[in-house]
Amino acid sequence: MKDHSQPSHPSGYYKDVISRIEQAYILVEVLFDEKNEPFNYYYIEANAAANKIAGTELVGKRATDVNSAYDHQWIKILGRVAKTGQPETYEMEALPLGTYYRFQAFKVGLPEERKIAVIYEEITDRKLADLALRNSEQKYRTLFNFIDEGFCIFELIYDDGGQAIDWIYTEANPAFERQTGYINPIGKKISYFQPDLENSWFSQFAEVARTAKPIRFTQYTEAMDIWYDVYAMPVDPPGGGRVSLLFSDVTDRKLLQERQAFLLMLSDVLRPLTSPNEIRSVAMKLMGAHLKGSRSAYVDAEIGQDTMRIISDYTDGVAPWVGSINLADFGAALGKDFAEGKTVIIDNILTDERFTDSRDTYLRLEIAAAVGVPLFKNGKIVAAMGVHNKAPRKWKPDEIKIIEETAERIWAAVERARAEQTLNETEQRLQVIFEALPVGIGFSDKQGYYHLINKAMRRYLPDNQMPSVSSLRHRWSAWDERGNPPPITQYPGARGLRGDTVVPGTEMLYKDENGKDVWTIVSSVPMRNEAGEIIGQLGVIYDVNELKRAQHDLQNVKAEEQLRRLREEQQQEIFRVILRTQDEERRRIAESLHNGLGQLLYGIKISLSHLSAKNAVSDPAKYEKDIRYTDKLLTDAIRDSRAISHELMPTVLDEFGLQAAIKDACEQMRGSVRFHCSFKPNRITADKFMELAIFRIVQELMINVVKHADAKEANVIIAKGDGQIVIKVKDDGRGIDLSKQRRDGIGLTSIKSKIEMLNGQMDIFSSDGNGTEVILRWPYRSAVEQ
Repeated sequence: MKDHSQPSHPSGYYKDVISRIEQAYILVEVLFDEKNEPFNYYYIEANAAANKIAGTELVGKRATDVNSAYDHQWIKILGRVAKTGQPETYEMEALPLGTYYRFQAFKVGLPEERKIAVIYEEITDRKLADLALRNSEQKYRTLFNFIDEGFCIFELIYDDGGQAIDWIYTEANPAFERQTGYINPIGKKISYFQPDLENSWFSQFAEVARTAKPIRFTQYTEAMDIWYDVYAMPVDPPGGGRVSLLFSDVTDRKLLQERQAFLLMLSDVLRPLTSPNEIRSVAMKLMGAHLKGSRSAYVDAEIGQDTMRIISDYTDGVAPWVGSINLADFGAALGKDFAEGKTVIIDNILTDERFTDSRDTYLRLEIAAAVGVPLFKNGKIVAAMGVHNKAPRKWKPDEIKIIEETAERIWAAVERARAEQTLNETEQRLQVIFEALPVGIGFSDKQGYYHLINKAMRRYLPDNQMPSVSSLRHRWSAWDERGNPPPITQYPGARGLRGDTVVPGTEMLYKDENGKDVWTIVSSVPMRNEAGEIIGQLGVIYDVNELKRAQHDLQNVKAEEQLRRLREEQQQEIFRVILRTQDEERRRIAESLHNGLGQLLYGIKISLSHLSAKNAVSDPAKYEKDIRYTDKLLTDAIRDSRAISHELMPTVLDEFGLQAAIKDACEQMRGSVRFHCSFKPNRITADKFMELAIFRIVQELMINVVKHADAKEANVIIAKGDGQIVIKVKDDGRGIDLSKQRRDGIGLTSIKSKIEMLNGQMDIFSSDGNGTEVILRWPYRSAVEQ
């Protein structure tokens, strides 16, 4: 039996090990000036990894010879180690190279020597490099104490048949214990620590000892449940029994790689699927096969929070799930954890005290071990995923992670499929609507390319591009107010992409491929995202050829007939509006007479019946009270009659003018609503018929505010200038939702008819809870102004 207490190796053994590792190693002598300050160092030794990083052979050169811009912080650190003899470890940037390194520097050799050994590795890519060793046996033994990888030397033990059956450790660095968990391994056999170690380890190390050829491999040991990255090297010549190992625990990396590989495969398989049910079914099969479970199931909480519908499951040796399940049947502990969004882990249902109330349910469903993952969205359970085993099973952390991540990916894939299905259906409906529209319509991106466009639009945009960016822009013509062609930057689409709303649109002439002229109205509205950024524009093109032709026909011999017909139609419409307005006015006046003045007169009649001489003598006080009450009723009756008279014919307008009449109307209307009336300019002059029209319109708008707006205040502005009259009435009432289809009342219908007859327009701006603003404008010049 060999004595292993003081191991001995060939003189070049450690140097050979250093030459094989991937970490960079250098041995330098630090140079000091007359003030005993380090100013450079000289390379004595350097391994291949160090030369590769430097890009040149280092031995025999100074640091500044390799790079004149060398970072002197390294020289200071090595000088400090040479002086103090204390090793130092740093992670810092090598400025000349622009990369980061982790290095360990320590003094070697005799005390009076200033030799420093440095081991370093590039941590930019976080790769472990082999140590560079080229010094004496004792020096390299010291180096191994600083590396993060486990290192050991052992001697194989063979049976009588020459098969390796064990080994005994002769050397190990401090990292060895961290990598294996074996404490004080020197002199102990591997069978002492791991009696059930797989035979493959013995056969591989025996081959290294037999051939004296190193091997590198990554292998899993089930006995330890660890993945190791191993570099096995011979210590002795061929046929010897000693082997050295440089190894590291890469379990986390391997499990992460396996998890990522599965999730990548899962995503690749699910990506082309469009059916939510198919997505869940395929995912359950992949999940069950990957974890080798007895069952994997996906359930939806569509029936309720406690009852879940089984969507799809995968089974291997157990009965499938069908129908629905009640969470209460699986124990209060599961229900509580699910309600809190926690994953439920059961290794052995027979020994898990949390589920004594529901153990029979699990056993009936052949569930001895399980992992359940609830999916919480918007504060409630929307689905859950479970993986079951019919035998007890110790679930590994990485298995739990992969189940949780798979559940989330299935949910995301299902939601994506649903969204795409909805989007496709919406796009199809939109396309049907678009194609059926009699006008051209389409949506363009910021570059002016139309991605959604109907048939009528393609007639004008055969290349799906806005006229301002299209090579076919020469087919389009436009004119500004002065009759000059505008620049293409002023075309409607270009303006829409700048944020302008071009409605009702710009008249443009289009010449088709046959040279035929088509008159159009082109409109554009900018489209914005949730952040308010412009992402494109909605373009609309109307064919107004018929309108232009009608306008031309008005100038020929048919003009008179068409004008006569238009007048007749207009007169009929005016007549209808007048009849409706008169009927409404009569109804309103009758209501005022009946409910107001009529009641007052009836009250006066009754009160007068009490005013007899007999009553005056018998009860003078009551008689006096009845007289006062009768006087009050008469006063109210006079006031109401004046109000009705005022509504029928505003005498203030005729006697004092428009401003006085409007202000009087404001006072008459004052009650629950406070009206503020103003004029621009302060005195507005107009023909009598126009003053009456203004008065009636304002009066009708104010009545609408009182009746419908539920407002506290309202502003009334009447302005005249630039050849037009503008009326604005804005209240702070409840507003109206203009997006909903509604039917105008008689009041608004009457106003619209008046405005149309005056060749004007009416705009209403309102939203729920934000009041309403009505703006009326029409062209007008008085006889004097004309």
